[in-house]
Amino acid sequence: MNMSMTNSFSPGMMPVTLSGLGVQTSTGLTLPASSAAWRGRLNAFKECSYLRSSISENALTVAFLETLSEETFCLDRMKAMTHEAVRECLQALLVDNGCEEPLPVLLALPAPRPGLEAKELGALAKQIIANMPLAVDIPRCSMIMTGHAGGLMVLGQAIALIASGNASACVVCGIESYKNIDTLHWLESQNRLKSIAQPHGFIPGEAAGAVLVTNLEFAKKYHLPSFAQVLATCHSMEPKPWYTFELSIAEGLTKTFHGVLTADMPIANETWADLNGELWRAEEWALAYIRTGSRHGEPLAIHHPCESWGDVGAASGILLAALSGYELARRRQHGMTAFIWTASDTTPLRSACLLRYLEEVKR
Repeated sequence: MNMSMTNSFSPGMMPVTLSGLGVQTSTGLTLPASSAAWRGRLNAFKECSYLRSSISENALTVAFLETLSEETFCLDRMKAMTHEAVRECLQALLVDNGCEEPLPVLLALPAPRPGLEAKELGALAKQIIANMPLAVDIPRCSMIMTGHAGGLMVLGQAIALIASGNASACVVCGIESYKNIDTLHWLESQNRLKSIAQPHGFIPGEAAGAVLVTNLEFAKKYHLPSFAQVLATCHSMEPKPWYTFELSIAEGLTKTFHGVLTADMPIANETWADLNGELWRAEEWALAYIRTGSRHGEPLAIHHPCESWGDVGAASGILLAALSGYELARRRQHGMTAFIWTASDTTPLRSACLLRYLEEVKR
């Protein structure tokens, strides 16, 4: 894999926009509900009586969607949440009921881990694509299993398809659920779950996010809104990720920041991150921010919704893109930008993108 890949769009080029957004999280069944919970500083953290520590036998603290049956676990839950997120994302397109053009579907899934095998993830991807509520361009569908960084990576792939003329729109999804006892015990064995004994751990969550990425011609044809313009995406490899136990100076994350926050791009007015309480994420962020501080607005505005819905792994990038795009459109601040970054925990990938709200691309 190359060290980095960047897809950049200058203001003079045909905009690529987020024309549909949908999420399902532990704090809300829809994007407006999840956004309101985040703005209200509500969270879904709860001790789960039937998911217990392998060390202390105490109930583990999680952030799982309570409307799903207790008898379902990660694969079924990811499938159910993705179905609802996609329906919300495509609502405006489906109402028109005139779209016969097959669209590529790009999926970001968790990296294989104890309790979740690669073949199970492959089967899940096939089921999700088969259940799409519109025609699918099967040859151009793809999936990656890289965890947190995957969502913004497949967003970049979607933009490349649209920019090359191979698609006029793409459906991009990020999906995660940590509800598997083998997965939870594995995380606990690494001392990564938040507890009294480990204040710098994270609370495992679950979510699905979906965005409809289009060119303006497609959005106009089907009378779709444009929540935010996508200006750039980038991903890089971190040479010394936390799990190597080598001293990291955040080279990969810094390169990712530089790939998006270039001199010809607007300054980032606010930052959205998958900071989840783990120290290595905060340390990488601090180093990358110091080196790119002039490209961030003042005072620094940084948001980390993990404090509301827990760590959402492979759903992180698309969830942050959907939430930040929704917030940009809700506030209607012309020219406002949102910088999003994510860092995978079991792979060395780091990813980022830059969104901008423009009144003139609104319908």
